Amino acid sequence: MNMSPNTENGYGASLWYAQAESQIHFMVERGGRIGFGQFLTALRDGQSFDAAVYAGYPGQWRTLADFVND
Repeated sequence: MNMSPNTENGYGASLWYAQAESQIHFMVERGGRIGFGQFLTALRDGQSFDAAVYAGYPGQWRTLADFVND
């Protein structure tokens, strides 16, 4: 049984989307659309997040942890 109010679930989803949009904006701003496209292509091709970050942003971040800490 879900005891949280219905508005709570909507708020959590809205917060998640806002955070995702902020991270995408940051990645495009720092590495450009081409870098972001290479990152997405690497993910689509089954590479790990670390490998995808490095593929899209080789001069900026080596791993997902580097991105998070930046």
